[in-house]
Amino acid sequence: MHSEDKHVEIARALLTPERRAPRPSSVLWDATTKPSTNGGPLALWRAGSGPCIVLVHGWETDHRDMDAFVAPLVAAGRSVVAFDFPAHGESPGESATLPDLAEALAAVCAFVGPVDAIVAHSVGCAATAMALARGLRVRRAAFIAPPLRYEAFVRAYAERAGADGDALVTALATLGLDVSPLDLRKNAATMDEHVPLLLVHSTDDRVCAVENTHRIAAVWPGATTAIVEGLGHSRILRNENVIARVRDFLIDDTGSLAAG
Repeated sequence: MHSEDKHVEIARALLTPERRAPRPSSVLWDATTKPSTNGGPLALWRAGSGPCIVLVHGWETDHRDMDAFVAPLVAAGRSVVAFDFPAHGESPGESATLPDLAEALAAVCAFVGPVDAIVAHSVGCAATAMALARGLRVRRAAFIAPPLRYEAFVRAYAERAGADGDALVTALATLGLDVSPLDLRKNAATMDEHVPLLLVHSTDDRVCAVENTHRIAAVWPGATTAIVEGLGHSRILRNENVIARVRDFLIDDTGSLAAG
């Protein structure tokens, strides 16, 4: 196989998330639906009543990873919406790019809106930042264990696959994905208005380094950081103290959602 063909094949694999085996949710949802979007239907769940908070999962995970947030937010008088990105969980599709994820989030928010706040994890933070830069309006947001640059993920993936990083970046471009602008700081710089943001990160996160949160906070006016220890990249989503901090930040009613 030619090197160019090899890297295109690796690029396609990178954009094809491994789908987890179905497992039961710990949440008793009030309703489920599959709204139609430009990319096809998305599996979506709702619980509670009141101002709407959307939960956004990460890459190769699904809405169940965010289950622990549902009951505390519903008890605080919020309605909660969770969904599966394209090619994840119970939503159809085989591949997805970061722009695809941002478009899916925007479509979900348009379907369930108005949306008061968002809680996002990992790559879901990058998708949320991109959607906000493209005009999505919410009152507050919480990013948990955010990445910084998609290109860094691509190069790390290339190293694990025994491939050349530059060649993989080029191969992705041939598939229509330019990774250079996929930088959360660049998204922040293009926003007309920054929403109040809480950044939560564990110092021992081996997937997304805690330095990411410090660098994002430096370019996001008014961002608040909460640095924790010993919770890694995924356990942080089930920690009661983290969930309480996120809940309290999101239900703070100072400020109002700007009119769209």
